[in-house]
Amino acid sequence: MEEARVKGIMTSEDIDQLINFKYDPKVRPLTVTPSPRFAKSINALHSLFDCIEPPKVTVRTSDVNFIVYGFADASKSGFGASLEYAD
Repeated sequence: MEEARVKGIMTSEDIDQLINFKYDPKVRPLTVTPSPRFAKSINALHSLFDCIEPPKVTVRTSDVNFIVYGFADASKSGFGASLEYAD
């Protein structure tokens, strides 16, 4: 909506009216239909928050990362740049 206001498609007053209409309690439905996976989501939340303390899970990765420490010249000419690593 902000983009529409900046481009001149909508005025600030139009945006205010749209926001006020969208969140007006008088136009909200009395009932809604839950999504098909709503029950699964609620059961998942119950299982996540069932414990008093969160379970401890050890996660180990098989990925290996490589870190390089070096020096470089900020002028982008490459003069004085160096790279050093062992093994």
